[in-house]
Amino acid sequence: MQRAGHSSILLPSVAHIPNATTQPSTRLWPPSNGLAINVWFQIRRWGFDDHPVRLLTLFCPTDPSTILLSVEIDPTYNVAVVNTTQTVRLTRCVFKAGPWHNLSLVFSGKPKLRTSSLTMYVNGVHVETMKLAYPTAGECLGAG
Repeated sequence: MQRAGHSSILLPSVAHIPNATTQPSTRLWPPSNGLAINVWFQIRRWGFDDHPVRLLTLFCPTDPSTILLSVEIDPTYNVAVVNTTQTVRLTRCVFKAGPWHNLSLVFSGKPKLRTSSLTMYVNGVHVETMKLAYPTAGECLGAG
């Protein structure tokens, strides 16, 4: 195992993929009453390439090229970028190399209407709130 690299985790229980042999699930993704993401990360030093620091990527299990939600740090401006069916840059906080950061993102709103607000907290302090389309599984999981 190397000291640097990446990791991934598969959580099949996060969303149900219906098929002929399974019962309908009561757990749907994204949750209808809101969604929160909390992650600790440290950037020891910025590289010389322009690859983002990917903190979270949720993709469609039946079509991995379809991104449902992603959170990354832009290496050019050192700001958080959130992608749903829209992309926003959260520019009020510039992340510095060296210290640990606690990033919390809270989606709230009306998922059925696909409107929501995204609130960002950094190290427990409210930094920014903006409108962003609520994440959706769309046709990926038969959610429409």
